[in-house]
Amino acid sequence: MFASHTTAKLNFTDGSEAVIVTIRKLNAEALRRASEEQSTRAMAMAAKAGPELLALWTKDGAPAARADADQLGTRYRQYDRPTVLLAGVESWTAKMELAKGLGDLDEETAEALHRAILDLSLPPIDKEAAAARRGES
Repeated sequence: MFASHTTAKLNFTDGSEAVIVTIRKLNAEALRRASEEQSTRAMAMAAKAGPELLALWTKDGAPAARADADQLGTRYRQYDRPTVLLAGVESWTAKMELAKGLGDLDEETAEALHRAILDLSLPPIDKEAAAARRGES
């Protein structure tokens, strides 16, 4: 019920150093902000490209990607990665300060953390997994 009560630990390596990253479940407000930030970025990119591309990105005034929310790849792309990482990475054992380090992550690690935080924060797509998470048989 309370997002702040749900955390997970992930193991990474940085050269020879093992790094444990603690992530937290995002609350509804953080998810909303990440979704809005992603929509804003997508619309700004489409606007720069011109009205033809903007028409492809929108349908009835909403991003067309929302219609495909049940597809896993689209599910992750609906949320702005920097916003998700900032709200969802609680701590790590790396020697680098967290605030500085988030901007220095390599692509593979940033994507893995982004997906792990969203997997922890969003209900499962699979109906059986969602029922199991709710404690239903």
